[in-house]
Amino acid sequence: MNKYIVTITPPTPNGDLHVGHIAGPFLSADIFTRTQRLKGEKCYLISYSDDYQSYLQRKAEEIGISAPALAKENSKKIQESLILIDIKLDHWLESYDNRYFEDAVKMLYHSCLDQGIIAPKVSLEPYCEKCEKWGYEAFARGECNHCGESSDPSQCESCAMAPDAFEMKNLRCILCNENVVYKHVERNFLLLPVIAEKLKEKILSSPMRPQLTAWVEEVFAHGIKEWGVTRPNESGLKLYSDENHRIHTWFMGLAGYLATLKELSEKNADTESPYDLIYDDNTCMVNFLGMDCSYSHILAYPAQILLNDELHFKHAFYTQETSRCSF
Repeated sequence: MNKYIVTITPPTPNGDLHVGHIAGPFLSADIFTRTQRLKGEKCYLISYSDDYQSYLQRKAEEIGISAPALAKENSKKIQESLILIDIKLDHWLESYDNRYFEDAVKMLYHSCLDQGIIAPKVSLEPYCEKCEKWGYEAFARGECNHCGESSDPSQCESCAMAPDAFEMKNLRCILCNENVVYKHVERNFLLLPVIAEKLKEKILSSPMRPQLTAWVEEVFAHGIKEWGVTRPNESGLKLYSDENHRIHTWFMGLAGYLATLKELSEKNADTESPYDLIYDDNTCMVNFLGMDCSYSHILAYPAQILLNDELHFKHAFYTQETSRCSF
């Protein structure tokens, strides 16, 4: 029997699900899960509420509500929408102030620290002096330095790359439309170049569609770069007392899936714990996602477990087909 952990990229709870969510990763993952179960395979279909997203923070500030309260309200709406369209998750986790989520983030973060693939570095980051907001993601927008299309500085929706904020053109505050300034900040970075060859081999051995394979080849051909893990003074899970350990949401996606499995295991009456599947060579984590989420899912998440001898599950990646700008 094959074993599958089927994941859906967590929606940002700044609103209910939209058609892109439903017709994209949610429907695809649901169909895959139902098909595998008809074949007698073991599948767990999971997702969670992305409660540490900076877009959630921005929306909450716009309407005058706390981000956790808004996340809770929209998490309920999302779950109700899934019931209406008959997409049945095995478990849905709310990540804010969730001990399973924090434990999973710590486990992966410290694993990378111990392996020497997370390290501090001083970088130049965008900041709006008028609004007193950092522009790591939701509070700034400009032209992607890879493809030239409009993007925030986190992940480009057009080319799926992680823009370099300092190299972006016309980067402005989303609130006041003023140009940002750049400030030196000490952040922790995932040292992707250190593991580039092994990571590329691992990724390309995973099932994926031709469009994604071509994207991966192009990314490595251009030279993969260090990827920021922490975002001081912005949204994110603050692990310890200092801001340099405020982990941003895109690093925490894999932790979110593991936490969802762990919480499910605590509530599950089955003799087999869903969480134990991550230690099984016969388990594949099948990720359904939009193409714009590729950088975190396809590069950063496998990197987090690449050198971990305990986590044995494999990956598969299924992105929604879309047009793509060259970079």
